[in-house]
Amino acid sequence: MKKQASNLVENDPRQLANGLIRTKRDMMNYIEAAAGRFRFDGIGKIVRRNKHTHKFEGKFDKGLADAVLVSFINYIGGEQGLDEGFYLHHLLEEQEKWGEEKEG
Repeated sequence: MKKQASNLVENDPRQLANGLIRTKRDMMNYIEAAAGRFRFDGIGKIVRRNKHTHKFEGKFDKGLADAVLVSFINYIGGEQGLDEGFYLHHLLEEQEKWGEEKEG
């Protein structure tokens, strides 16, 4: 899948504060990069830390979390008229930009 060029530096989600999101494509690149960062930081750890914001009390399933992230990205893209074609391997590529995965 070839994407249009983005003006985001290395798709770093922290660039949002610098006002570099000007197009729908830039926003989707940002969301995809942020999902990789979110996964790198340890989804399970984040879910437990933010337990006051939801009612999840079961056993954490990383496969389910990955499926939700990937599906949500594709859903947002579709809502914006963009066919993302975003798959788990894309999420893992975004995560790799941050280094080794943390436990979570």
